[in-house]
Amino acid sequence: MYTRHSFRLLFALIIATNPLIAQVQNAKDILSKTIDTYQRYQSTQYTISYLQKYFDDRDTIKLNGQCILVRESNDTLFGGYVYLKTNQGDEKLYDLKNIYVANEDSNSIMLFDAHDQQEFAITGNTSGEMINIFFLKPNKLKDYILNKQNKVELFEKHPKSNTHHLIKISMPNDGEFTNFSRMLWINKQTSLIDKMNFQAQFQQQIQYNQWDISYTSFDSLRVSNIIESFHNKTANYRKEKYEKPGEEYYELLSVGTVAPNFTMTNILSDKKIESNDLLGNIIILDFFYKACHPCHKMIPTLKNIHTKFSDKGVLVLALNSKDNKNELTRKDLNEYLTTNTVSYPVMYIDPLCEQQYKVKVFPSLYIIGRDGKIAYSHLGYEENIEEILSKQIERLLK
Repeated sequence: MYTRHSFRLLFALIIATNPLIAQVQNAKDILSKTIDTYQRYQSTQYTISYLQKYFDDRDTIKLNGQCILVRESNDTLFGGYVYLKTNQGDEKLYDLKNIYVANEDSNSIMLFDAHDQQEFAITGNTSGEMINIFFLKPNKLKDYILNKQNKVELFEKHPKSNTHHLIKISMPNDGEFTNFSRMLWINKQTSLIDKMNFQAQFQQQIQYNQWDISYTSFDSLRVSNIIESFHNKTANYRKEKYEKPGEEYYELLSVGTVAPNFTMTNILSDKKIESNDLLGNIIILDFFYKACHPCHKMIPTLKNIHTKFSDKGVLVLALNSKDNKNELTRKDLNEYLTTNTVSYPVMYIDPLCEQQYKVKVFPSLYIIGRDGKIAYSHLGYEENIEEILSKQIERLLK
């Protein structure tokens, strides 16, 4: 007859005799200890070296900075107060209400209302990644452990094995985004994360982020002193409040407007053509760039539209002003188009063309009628965009 104690002994024996199970359990125990360590403290100050390579970039962005984080459980945005300063002159403060972005070179401050969808003043910048070390929201680390789709591994042998645990967390693919992983170097003495990286892949493109963290102190600073110091330093700075653009800012050219003429260059043949030379056709203009994921999602729709209507006098033209910087960016774009079997013409344009067509969001779509006037326009991507475009084209073909 088995007792509860017997089952516990049996379970412990199974773990002890199965290296893989033991390894996973050890990794989760180490991460749990890190979470407990972070939760013991209310604030931290640290210096950081941060690297980031975006999917579409060949170059790596490098930032050094100083950060102060003070946990506040009631804060729904970041999980507490944030102060950061980079070696490029960025200095930002979040006081649970506003984000202050100070520029030392121009002696100016831009004020953002963080709770009016303006948190992008931190989250929308590379420097904002420097605060993502799990201190303010340690439960995010717990989510990695509890998610059964994640694979957690502990590496016993690595260059820093004497001083650090090395844990890899692999996450499931998300559509065309694959090979998600996060590596954590956890200090064996302090149980703190001293280094971590993140990696993901999109087709042939790789994104890589790396954080190297040096903790200066814990629970040694008062919030009031941090805020007071920032405002004293910037007391004489010119101050400006960020004004959210109204809906009219994003409006495209009105239906019935004569489509502006522009010059474009076929990326394959290098042949230049004027848009007015195509008058008499129904023309679909797709303003896009390679690193824009909603633009990428538009490709199957445009391929189908091209196949369905190209023999009826309908031209699909993809217009790009951003991937024509140099030979390497042009090569990358050609490889991207080949990988995605883009069957319709892709053209380089001058950025002035985007101004002419009031393009501020990507992708932006226009349908130009045979009379050379705007017949339809559309901002962004949505799941039923093929149905929408088909109906508009069929209406013009009648």
